[in-house]
Amino acid sequence: MKSLVSRILSAFGLLFLAGAIQTMPAYAQEPMRIVIGAPVGAGADAMARVLAEGLAAELKTPVVVDARPGAGGAIAARFVKTAPADGRTLLLVNSHMLVTLPLTTREPGYDPARDFKLLGQIATLPLAVVVPAGTFNSLREWLNA
Repeated sequence: MKSLVSRILSAFGLLFLAGAIQTMPAYAQEPMRIVIGAPVGAGADAMARVLAEGLAAELKTPVVVDARPGAGGAIAARFVKTAPADGRTLLLVNSHMLVTLPLTTREPGYDPARDFKLLGQIATLPLAVVVPAGTFNSLREWLNA
């Protein structure tokens, strides 16, 4: 797992950091922030902390994780929308924040296409369906029940 995380950070670093390091202004020694729309301890928090550690080492500047849970991530998204566009505030998003909320909420408070610039994908989230142990042994058994 640690090897996979290292590879993810390396790939993200190549896409994102190469140009960012050269163009980083002097004030970049101020902490950078990765905002998440989930509580501390959630999967997004764990991923953000790994990312923060890699960015801090690469950029030689502190990177903090700022958890702003609530409203399915809309609170975090609205916060980042109003942050200065200076490259020091990142939002770790998922498909719910980019697609579902804007399509199912009358006014989420942000427009993903207008308010944010996608820098790159850093992870893939597999989803699965499970049942209590001992009930079925496969999806086929469940479908035929």
